[in-house]
Amino acid sequence: MLWSSPAHAQTWHPRTSTPLLLLMLWGLAGCSQFNTRVSDVFERNQDRSAQAQDTARNLPPPLQVVVRDNHPRFTGRSLSVNEEQALPAALSRVTVRYPGRHSLLQVAELISRTVKIPVTVTPDALMEPSRFSPVGNTAAGATASGTRPQVDTGAQVQRQLQREANAGLVSQQGGGMLNLTDEEYQNSLELNYSGNLEGLLDLVAARTGLYWRFSAGVITFSRIDTQTFSIKAHPGTSKFSAEVNGTNGESSGGTMSVSAGAEFDFWAGLEEGVKSLISRSGRFVIDSRNGFVTVTDAIHNVRAVRKMVQRYNELTTRQIVLNVEVLQIQLDESKAIGIDWGAVSQRINSMSGAQVTLQGPASIIRSPGVGSVGLTLTGGAGQLNTGRFLINALETFGKVSTAYSVSVATTNRQPVPVGALNNLAYVKQASPASVVPTSGVATSGALIPGTVQTGFAMTLIPTILDSNRIMLQSSLTISLLKSLRTFTSGTASVQTPEVDSFTSMQRMSASPGDTLILLGYEHEGGDWSSADLSQGFPIPGYRSGTRKRVSTVVLVTPVLQGI
Repeated sequence: MLWSSPAHAQTWHPRTSTPLLLLMLWGLAGCSQFNTRVSDVFERNQDRSAQAQDTARNLPPPLQVVVRDNHPRFTGRSLSVNEEQALPAALSRVTVRYPGRHSLLQVAELISRTVKIPVTVTPDALMEPSRFSPVGNTAAGATASGTRPQVDTGAQVQRQLQREANAGLVSQQGGGMLNLTDEEYQNSLELNYSGNLEGLLDLVAARTGLYWRFSAGVITFSRIDTQTFSIKAHPGTSKFSAEVNGTNGESSGGTMSVSAGAEFDFWAGLEEGVKSLISRSGRFVIDSRNGFVTVTDAIHNVRAVRKMVQRYNELTTRQIVLNVEVLQIQLDESKAIGIDWGAVSQRINSMSGAQVTLQGPASIIRSPGVGSVGLTLTGGAGQLNTGRFLINALETFGKVSTAYSVSVATTNRQPVPVGALNNLAYVKQASPASVVPTSGVATSGALIPGTVQTGFAMTLIPTILDSNRIMLQSSLTISLLKSLRTFTSGTASVQTPEVDSFTSMQRMSASPGDTLILLGYEHEGGDWSSADLSQGFPIPGYRSGTRKRVSTVVLVTPVLQGI
């Protein structure tokens, strides 16, 4: 259906106008939805803003730096509590820019004006820094001995010429130069810094060789400080010695003596170390009974002593366990020449399935001859399994028995004795019965006893290296009673013991868990019995017995504690 209109009138076509109307309605609906989403986002932002304001108004109290807790706590190490007060948090940003160079007193005054906190300087902070040079320094030592160190006048002249040349260059550019001597330059500093207050104080202290402390609302710069350090060591000294003596005859004949010893004086070494680190103006006191050392000196010397004490404590408190086992192998007749350690290593590898090797000179491992000094048993079979496999491998050479077995604990560089000794009494001297001629009184004879000591004695000194390897020094003494002979003269009889002794000192190194094999002692022995045909007449009847060859092997397995 069509409507007609004048020439200037518009004609409406329903078919073409309907889609346009629908598009306009859809656009109005989309605007309504967009306004709804904007309103939701605005409300959520208001809610988060309100929550943030509530949180800001109800901030939790700041955490305390030190909290007292009455319940026991166990920690791996102790930490010292710093009793100094913390700087005000409001001074997190400080800017100081003062042209020129200023003395320490002027710097303290300028910092105090800037941060509104009193800053003081102790009298010792104004002393000459050269007075606090360590005695270990060559120049300081020469001054302390009464002779002044020589001054290099040539170097001074060179510096003066260089300073004049620099001043000429600066004046040509229209500038000026501060005319300061070396001493004035060292005792003054510039103030051109922007950062926190702690950084500014550290900068001033580092340039002047001082330290600062904030206490009771006052910042103080000082040079001399007194600190007390705890020494984790026992009082006294440690000594050990090993000695074997042999004599032939009481009044004449040859003598033999083998001795080895060492002495450890920890406190004397500590005293020498502290002396080399402090200045001639410093003082120190070492209290070995209570385990303290107190040092009064310039702060850089006190810090050097603190580092040394910390290093000493770390070294002396490291604990090590030494598992010691002494094996005796009664060699078979076919193996009487000795133990082939190369064959022992191959048998251990075949039994354990792991790569277990014996480390040592090739002449020791491959040759069964006497004269072996030491080997190291390493591998991945585990400590207990490796020892068991070693004993099983040694059983191919003879009967293996454990003579001694012990585990001892000690600390780094401290000697520990291990041993099992037997005392055997014998008749050392006898005096027959006699009659006093003047009185006719008869005296009975007397027997004077003696004692011979046999067994096993060993002293071990472990030293833990920086790589955690263990250097072990061992002093080994083994003595056996070979025979006890009786000699008769008239009615008196005495006994003479015959003792075989073996002493050695060895130094070896191994990793924790490795087994050190100490070798070198083999002896022959036997059990004999005899009977005469008639009593009182030395007519031989029969002699019977067995001869045996025994090899002694010492196993030492060091284990570090708390690696």
